Amino acid sequence: MDPERLYLLGDPRINENPGLLSFGLILFRWHNLQAKQMRVTHPTWTDEELFQGARRWVIASLQKIIMYDFLPAMLNEHNPLPTYTRYKPDVPPGISNVFAAAAFRFPHSMVPPGMLLRMRTKGKCTFRSEVGGYPALRMCQNWWNAQDIVQEYSVDEIVLGMASQIAETEDSIIIDDLRDFLFGPMWFTRLDLAAIGIMRGRDNGVPRYND
Repeated sequence: MDPERLYLLGDPRINENPGLLSFGLILFRWHNLQAKQMRVTHPTWTDEELFQGARRWVIASLQKIIMYDFLPAMLNEHNPLPTYTRYKPDVPPGISNVFAAAAFRFPHSMVPPGMLLRMRTKGKCTFRSEVGGYPALRMCQNWWNAQDIVQEYSVDEIVLGMASQIAETEDSIIIDDLRDFLFGPMWFTRLDLAAIGIMRGRDNGVPRYND
């Protein structure tokens, strides 16, 4: 793989798939917009201060999306968390071992096998086919090929497509793209994400469902 094709963003896995890369580019643009606005309101700030200030905005924005948009929809509860009051320096910011080994992995079953594409034409959003004529981008065919996909279809088309499709059910079933074709031909032996999750749980002492 030619490293010149890869985007350099905060997450080392950002080039893994088109959806992840598109979302990362949106956050990158949001960061730069915040930095541009802060330069006006804080003209004496250094580049480092502007970077860190914009970084805090991006982190807060992502936390808001996860905690107050995604989580209520996932749990089907209007307000599952108490209202944020203030920063508490005495609360550890890390995550628990059981969350990292088990709870953090539940969205694996929600990943769909394909990504829809949607484009704006004359004020309307219409679905479009990928260059091969298929109605969606297959995940297993685009591992670590996100750079070419984003340049071919644009971030807008990918994000509009993702926002227009329904996730898989949160259950014990994981699509073949994650079980039999994970990371595609760049790996000598393709990986099974379900098996990796089970082994991760065993390594971290997570009990079985029947225990």
